Amino acid sequence: MPHGIDWPWPSLTRATRGLQPKECIAIVGRPKSRKTFTALRIATHAYKHLGKRVLVFSPEMPVRQMFLRSIAHLCDLPYAEFKDGTMDSKAELRLIDAVQKYARHKKMDDVTYHMQMQETYEALEFAAKTPSLDIVQSTGRDTGWMAQQIEVYNPDLVLVDSYYRHRGIGQKKNDSDWRAITAISREMKDLAMQTGVAMVLTSQLNREAQKSVGDINTIAFSDAIAADMDGIYRVITGKMEGVDVSALINYAQRDVNFDGVMINNAPCYDYSEIGKITDRKVVEKLLKQEDAAASKEEHDRLRAEVRRQQGNGGIAAAGREAAASYGGATRTQQSPLVGASRDASARKVASKKKNEAKAQPFVGGADYHAEMLEKINAADKV
Repeated sequence: MPHGIDWPWPSLTRATRGLQPKECIAIVGRPKSRKTFTALRIATHAYKHLGKRVLVFSPEMPVRQMFLRSIAHLCDLPYAEFKDGTMDSKAELRLIDAVQKYARHKKMDDVTYHMQMQETYEALEFAAKTPSLDIVQSTGRDTGWMAQQIEVYNPDLVLVDSYYRHRGIGQKKNDSDWRAITAISREMKDLAMQTGVAMVLTSQLNREAQKSVGDINTIAFSDAIAADMDGIYRVITGKMEGVDVSALINYAQRDVNFDGVMINNAPCYDYSEIGKITDRKVVEKLLKQEDAAASKEEHDRLRAEVRRQQGNGGIAAAGREAAASYGGATRTQQSPLVGASRDASARKVASKKKNEAKAQPFVGGADYHAEMLEKINAADKV
């Protein structure tokens, strides 16, 4: 097998001979497992260290946000500090150096930029194609449009974030999920074959993924992706000795006898390799952390939803109170018969509440019993 585009992690490169032309590799994980950060590291590594042309399709994230992440990757900047503008002086120097090496100014023509890239990549055997990193918004686009972009940008490596958010050619909006994903998965593989580029896709895991390291059955729409992908790697992220790390687990890389690799995963800053995965217990510990984080997030989401509904209920109650107040204010203008009728209705409601209170069973505690007696006495006074 010829040598392809190196992964950022030497162990994975040795096991796979790199990312091969016409291959489709999926990076999968739960939400917030940093799979997009990880995939973007693969893309920026190919551009920065190998002088490759890279094209990124972004259907969910705005181009500006993806671009900022790419800059942080190229400069090895902690993303949170870069985003918040709290970098130290060394990080600022790395940013300035990267701008001088890689940035293309608006007035710079192709020849000048090509010469700049030759100087930047002087240690490499510079190819005829100028290295580039381009990001395009692909929201709602189909694979036919993507093929046109690949022809325009002429990349060596294509990253498709959230590939399932794209459409197959001729796909209808009312197509069922499985039908749509089957079509787009197959067309992504066809796209790689037709254009000759290596493609890296990101995808979600099933919400019902069990609490185990699992296999391809835990991937959303696994039948489609398993049939079409040349390799599938799952990202599981957690902490080891207080440091952010990820396990990149080989689910289904064809003809590769390799369990996976442990890497550091400090967003945009440190993605160095720790070593091959040799102990499954380490991965299971990370998985438990990921499970706990997912459970907490779901718990927080449900609590927020309850509070929102309670807030809506409070607003409705305030509205009813205001309406009642308005009715009371205008009651003097209404017929005495209407007021008498309302008084009779109020007495009926009070009598009903009194009977309900008396019928309540004793469920324990002197305080509870005393509270019920107070309610009964209050009802008797009406």
